[in-house]
Amino acid sequence: MGWISPNFITILVVLGVSATVCFFDLIQSDLAVFTFVLAGWVASVCLHEFGHAVAAWYGGDRSVAHKGYLNLDPVQYVDPVNSILLPVVVLALGGIGLPGAAVYIETRFIRSAWWLSFTAAAGPLMNLALLVVLALPFMLGLDLWGGGTRFWAALAMLAFLQATSVMFNLLPVPGFDGYGIIEPFLPDSIVQRIHPWRFVAPAIVLVALLAIPDFGRAIIEKAGAMTMTAGVPPFRIYEGFGRFRFWKRLGALDGSVRFVQDRTVSDRIPSA
Repeated sequence: MGWISPNFITILVVLGVSATVCFFDLIQSDLAVFTFVLAGWVASVCLHEFGHAVAAWYGGDRSVAHKGYLNLDPVQYVDPVNSILLPVVVLALGGIGLPGAAVYIETRFIRSAWWLSFTAAAGPLMNLALLVVLALPFMLGLDLWGGGTRFWAALAMLAFLQATSVMFNLLPVPGFDGYGIIEPFLPDSIVQRIHPWRFVAPAIVLVALLAIPDFGRAIIEKAGAMTMTAGVPPFRIYEGFGRFRFWKRLGALDGSVRFVQDRTVSDRIPSA
């Protein structure tokens, strides 16, 4: 299917270095958490789109290989504003993993409606798999036995971002994967009626996210429940948010984090 893109390898190097810095507390700065989370999120976006592309390739669309979608190259998945600037701003302000990248599938080559549906579902399934992988160390209790606090906070936030990505992408709205999953089974008359909304619906969702607090709160609560069900302690997620947004560190926030951390850790430390 092709070689892994040097750009993706560079992202993995940044991710690995920042994770090492956080794990061993080599630098006493939450800028390392910001770098770790940001690099991890970009890598997960690439894997999300790679999931779509692989499913499309097996479904019959071999053009994804020629377009470079199978090389995990972020450059092939993005445009500067919608895929980089806007999601990063939303991530920094609201801590939500907003989907922004895209692969363009030649649907006429896909062999069946079921393969079209699976191709749309493959991206969220990749995020769900990443959530399980990121949550596994917490499920095993490894966060209680070693490593810097910054590392575990960043890892928890990355897990949470996978959950928010699953929640957003499964919205049954044109332009999101949730709609792509059901679209192959809808009558043509309904598809044609909905089609003009494909380009404006994501913007409407974004406006709703910013203008309707309950909408964003519902997404965060459901994503939080999903992440905690996977075994990630809520205080780790909370601390991850605080450290990621290092420019907003306040004494009250720090105190709350420490209070929750002290109580939760005391409940989870195994007896001798």
